[in-house]
Amino acid sequence: MDRIIARQRHRQGLSRVAAGGAAALGVVLAVAAGVSLTGGTTRPAPLPAASPTSKPVGFILQTRTEAGRQETLDRLRTALENSTRMYAPGAAWIFMPDVPGAKRTPDGHPIMWANTPVVTFEGRSGIVAGGRKGGFFLSVRPIGIQSDGTSTPMRECDGSVAVCESTRTPKGLDLVHWIDRPQQLYTLYGTQIRLRGGNWSLTLQAVNYFGGDPGRVSADRPALTRSQLDAIATEMADLFAG
Repeated sequence: MDRIIARQRHRQGLSRVAAGGAAALGVVLAVAAGVSLTGGTTRPAPLPAASPTSKPVGFILQTRTEAGRQETLDRLRTALENSTRMYAPGAAWIFMPDVPGAKRTPDGHPIMWANTPVVTFEGRSGIVAGGRKGGFFLSVRPIGIQSDGTSTPMRECDGSVAVCESTRTPKGLDLVHWIDRPQQLYTLYGTQIRLRGGNWSLTLQAVNYFGGDPGRVSADRPALTRSQLDAIATEMADLFAG
């Protein structure tokens, strides 16, 4: 009799264990299916948001379409004017003819244009600053040999100009600045920076003549100082994404 009672108790224990296991399994399946144990459905926890994709710093030179090139010119002009206002307060952009009788354009903004098929971005203007009047030129050009065989290398300090120095901007971009006196006719201050990515250069030049005749100087030196030209170029270069 004792043996029969023991076997019955053993079977009852196994039944309770099986029932408990089935209940636990039911809880797991209910949660996985999004069913609340108290009735209704549960909302699954949202997935963590993906980290945002990093975007290029600054703006990109757009060369493929006319609209893109115009947008780039507009942004270059704005960057130039803002940087000049910051480092040469009081400087004014004025119309500068490149040939006698050239059609006058309004003062206040540099003239900007893009060349093709090898795309370059150019600008020119007269400028008054520090009681002096002179000319100003901007170029953004690809570095290296292009499809038409032309080449625009970075300037090297090779002894061909009166003063030349290679250095770096605070952000680590290659910078070359120089003083030239072509044929002893006028004085030119130049600053060139290799832009991010290494494929384009920004060149700013200030001269102490006004108009299309370099032999007729308008001041003893350019309207912008060398330090101002460097600061303007560096500020502009930091805006490019490369």
